[in-house]
Amino acid sequence: MKPTSLTTAIIEILDIINNSKIPADKIISFWNKNNRYAGSKDKSFISESVYNILRNKGQIQWWIKYLDCNLNNRTIIICYYHFTNQNIKNMLNDTKNKYAPSPISNAELKFIEKLKEYNSLDHNEMPIHDKLNISEYLYNKFFEFYGEQTPEVLSVMNTEANVDIRVNNLKSNTEQVTKELEEQGIETTKLPIISNGLRLNKRFALSSLKIFKSGFFEIQDYGSQIVSKLINAKKGDKIVDFCAGAGGKTLAMADDMENTGRIIYCDISEKRINRAGIRLRRSGVNNAEKRLLSSEKDKWIKRRNNRFNGGFDKVVVDTPCSGTGTWRRNPDQKWRTNEQTINELCILQESILQSSSRLVRPGGKLIYITCSLLKDENETQVDKFLNNNKDFYLCDINNTWNDVFQQQNINKNKTLRISTHQNNSDGFFMAILERSI
Repeated sequence: MKPTSLTTAIIEILDIINNSKIPADKIISFWNKNNRYAGSKDKSFISESVYNILRNKGQIQWWIKYLDCNLNNRTIIICYYHFTNQNIKNMLNDTKNKYAPSPISNAELKFIEKLKEYNSLDHNEMPIHDKLNISEYLYNKFFEFYGEQTPEVLSVMNTEANVDIRVNNLKSNTEQVTKELEEQGIETTKLPIISNGLRLNKRFALSSLKIFKSGFFEIQDYGSQIVSKLINAKKGDKIVDFCAGAGGKTLAMADDMENTGRIIYCDISEKRINRAGIRLRRSGVNNAEKRLLSSEKDKWIKRRNNRFNGGFDKVVVDTPCSGTGTWRRNPDQKWRTNEQTINELCILQESILQSSSRLVRPGGKLIYITCSLLKDENETQVDKFLNNNKDFYLCDINNTWNDVFQQQNINKNKTLRISTHQNNSDGFFMAILERSI
C-alpha cells in the first residue's frame, strides 16, 4: 500500500472506533478481513498506529488544543506522525493516488509548522491525567485507591499486552504444546505458578495453527488463568458460570474438573454463548451445558432456588465491568468510560450479585470477579452485598491461594487484586463469599 493509503485506512478505523461501541481489536480484525489486498507489513503498520494513537490519545489531544488547532482524526494523526518521526506530507499528500486522504489544508500546514518547535509528547504544562493518557475523572478514581502509586500503575497499563496461553490438559500437555510451538518457530516461557500456562516470547497469530484448531490450548491472559485456578473447581463439583461470555473460565474449570461434575454456563447474549459452545467442543469439554438467560433475574434462578435451595457448590460471577484492568489490550475502552458508565455498571453488578447468590447452596461459594481496578466495582460492591446478605460471609482468599498453589500468599487483604504493574498481566479483582449452612 502507498503511504497515503495507509493514512486513509488509519483515519477510517479511528472514525469507526469513535462512532461505535465495538472494541478496537474487532474493528481492526474486520478491516483486515475485508481488505485482503493489504500486505502483512501494511496491516501491522495500521494496527500499531491505531493502538499507539489510542494509548497516547490524552497527550495527543492536549497538543492539538495547546496549539489551538481543530480536534479531529486528521489532526490527531498529524500529531502522531510528527512525534513518531514520520514524513507527514508524504503520508497525507498524493494527488496521483485516488485512495489518498484529502490534501493538507492551510490550517493543517500551520499546525505542522507549530509542531516543529517540539520533539517530545510530554510538556511541563501538561496536566498529570493527560500525561498518563486518561481522563481526569478516571485518574481521580485510580488515585482514590492507589494514591502516589497511580502514575506507575497507569504508565504500565499504557504498554502492549503479552500473549499468554493455557494448555488444555483434556487433550494435551505443556511439554507437547511447547514442542509443537517450537517446531513452528514460536518460543515460549513458562508462566509463574501456573503449571499449564505459557507466554509467547514474541507476538504470533495463533488462531491459524493446527494445534489451536485441535483444542490443544486456549489464548488466556496470565491474570485470568490465576483467578480461574482460584475458583478451585474440583472433580464432581456442580458449578454455574453466571456471566460466561465466550467461555474462557468455563474451559479452565472443565479442565481442572477433568470433565467430571457439571457446569452450567450462562449469558444473556446468544452470540457469546454460542461462541463459547464452539470453543468447548473444540477443547473436548463434555461436562458443560449452556443456558441463555433473559436477564440477570431470569425465572430459572427463582425456580432453581425454590426447588433446590440454590443447589450449586460454586457460582462464578465474572461480572460486566469497566474493563480497566484490560487497557493494555483494549486502550479504546478508557476513552469510552466515564462517570455515567461506571454508575450504570455498578447498578448492574449489584443486581447480578444479588440474583446469582440465590443459586448457591448452603455451604457453597459465590465467587465475584471483575477485570476492573476501580474500588467502586470491587471492594465497594462486596461490602454492599455483605451488608444486605447476612447469610454470606467473606472468605480469606489467602487460604484458597495456599490450597491451590501450595505457597503462602503475602496478600494483606481477604480479597485479591491482580495488578498490571505488579503481575505483568491484565488486572483483576476476586472475592470469595460463602453461604452459611
